[in-house]
Amino acid sequence: MVGCSDDDGGEVTYTRSFITQCYFPDTLEVFCLELDSDTIPVALDLHGSYYVAEKVDHRCFEDWERREWLFDSIVTHYADTTYNRKTYIGGHKALATSIDSVSIISDADYDVSHRAGTDLADLVVFDGVIFGGYVISHYSDAEYQNYYDGPDFEVKKHLSEFRPEDFHLWSKSPFRLDFPKPTLAQLHHVTFTFVTGGKRFEATAELNFND
Repeated sequence: MVGCSDDDGGEVTYTRSFITQCYFPDTLEVFCLELDSDTIPVALDLHGSYYVAEKVDHRCFEDWERREWLFDSIVTHYADTTYNRKTYIGGHKALATSIDSVSIISDADYDVSHRAGTDLADLVVFDGVIFGGYVISHYSDAEYQNYYDGPDFEVKKHLSEFRPEDFHLWSKSPFRLDFPKPTLAQLHHVTFTFVTGGKRFEATAELNFND
């Protein structure tokens, strides 16, 4: 019997779309990493257990037709239907819904320009994998032809510098937000709020720059 799983076992095939699986997020997990050169990196993960794909794991789910229809709707929406290149089936896993909004709010004064309650999007550096730019540009950059031979689509910049396409097709893998050392309060309780697919996800983490 074949079990229902998103593990493709490293199988390689030609796929019509660059994106091979899409996940619908249901929870937000956040955890702080070790202080690194006066910067606190915070890892975040929008978890999702419900996934859709071109062929859903040998069609072992009762709702496999709906899952395949949903996947077709997503890749059609992004015009991601003409990739037709060799790909690991589970290699390009993305969030099914775009990021509608992000806010990062501290309960303490960060610096003179970012008092308590001020969004820190222009201070925090995002570090993660996003497929949106490549897919929306219709695979225009030749060096991105194969995910495993070329760059890993890492995006590293302030959230305030995001382009519209950067809010689409985030990789399912966790991403990181780097917080610089504040000039005022050194202890912060930061609330992260993400809105995607009409759902609001919120989590809070303590950032202690005194440690």
